[in-house]
Amino acid sequence: TVNARATLRPAGEAVEVDAEIGTFAAFLAGEVSSIGATVTAPGGKGRFDGHADINGEASGRLTFGADDALQTGVALGLALPDALAQKTVFGADVTYTADGRLSMRDLAVELGGNKLTGAADAEFNKRPEITAQLRGGALDFSALAGGTGSSGSGGAAAAGWPKDAIDASALGLADAVVDLSFDSLNTGGVILGASTLNLTVERSRAVVNFLPASMFGGQVRGQVVANNRNGLSVGGKLSFNGIRLERALGETAGYSRLNGEALGELEFLGAGNSVGAIMRSLSGKGWLE
Repeated sequence: TVNARATLRPAGEAVEVDAEIGTFAAFLAGEVSSIGATVTAPGGKGRFDGHADINGEASGRLTFGADDALQTGVALGLALPDALAQKTVFGADVTYTADGRLSMRDLAVELGGNKLTGAADAEFNKRPEITAQLRGGALDFSALAGGTGSSGSGGAAAAGWPKDAIDASALGLADAVVDLSFDSLNTGGVILGASTLNLTVERSRAVVNFLPASMFGGQVRGQVVANNRNGLSVGGKLSFNGIRLERALGETAGYSRLNGEALGELEFLGAGNSVGAIMRSLSGKGWLE
């Protein structure tokens, strides 16, 4: 057995690695050997226990915990969103193959108070391909939207639609198929009940399918599309029933004085590099009862 300790500084701050390799001679000869490694960085710590060979193939249990995942990611030289500046816990049974395939089973993620379980697979090609099946309880991602919501006295309307450019380049980072179910979801503007969603991203075009989604006291089915292949456009085709108007208008437009139950269909399309441009180009059709 070989024990190895190292201090790395990928982004300036010290990252400590403490590893052990069983049957080291066999490992050097290309055989699979037992591997254990702990990586300690500012704000967090990760651990791997399993087996690997000198070609990089590995399988085992991977765990990670951080009081501030953003701080840890910065120390490792990773570019992470600011929303990860909170407690994060991760665990999965992982298998990685030499051709760049990663599978994760018995997957559990905790971000702040949000918990997700399930499985995921990734292929690291020129553009990564990701598939995942995830299940959550009560999810709250309002912090990602600034936690401002949409209700109020119409201040946004008085100021006009935002003209800030939308950076939709993230749609081209990877292709993905993700199935997500949850008990509830707070997006910061709209609150969903128990729902099943499917997200598909392919060559900078993302489609969210509601299968269905519980929203505004009723149900919504259909899809919403964001396409950034030749400039940004957004559209959707939705059907809904049992919708409470006071909730729908209250959560989206800050107007809650119109009461009643609604059903209908809506189809829309808009294009532009800002919310203002999209709203000025908006077209569509639908019906409401």
